[in-house]
Amino acid sequence: MSTRKGLPPYSLWIALALTLGVTLWTSMSENEGAVDVAAPRASLAKAGQPAQTAKLFASGSTATTPADDFDMDHLQRPAAEDAVSNLFNIDTPEAQLAAQASQQEAPKAPEVPDLPFTYAGKLQDDGKLIVFLSKGNLNYTVREGDVIGKWQVARIAPPQMIMRYRPMNAEVPLMIGDIN
Repeated sequence: MSTRKGLPPYSLWIALALTLGVTLWTSMSENEGAVDVAAPRASLAKAGQPAQTAKLFASGSTATTPADDFDMDHLQRPAAEDAVSNLFNIDTPEAQLAAQASQQEAPKAPEVPDLPFTYAGKLQDDGKLIVFLSKGNLNYTVREGDVIGKWQVARIAPPQMIMRYRPMNAEVPLMIGDIN
């Protein structure tokens, strides 16, 4: 079995001190070289160039000279013939008139609204069912024949309960499940 000697305990401190010394020396030598700041190159801008190009080269950019024959006009999109494009190719005034005519011709038939109640549970008491309903923050305990606003409990016959919308005399089922 070979025995291996580890590094002496102070070698880590020596390596750290050397690293710190090299870092300080490098940072000091970089600062000395960075003192020379390039003067603005306003002389690179030619008399016929646009003001933006002259500003670019005056700001100390490292670009040498712009291409004299570069034309930006070929990069622009061609002008659109119509200011407003018609995506679905529908003549707008005629389409609006047709929509208005269809709305005026057929009056909308009244519809039964969705049931505003949520089933919360049921209980059988002396052979009669009591159903628990909720509507927002309100809770209701109903039996057959009870009225809640514009709704009446028509009948309770598991697995559903029939609610009647009184203004239209229309029935809407509500699933309550079988009796346990």
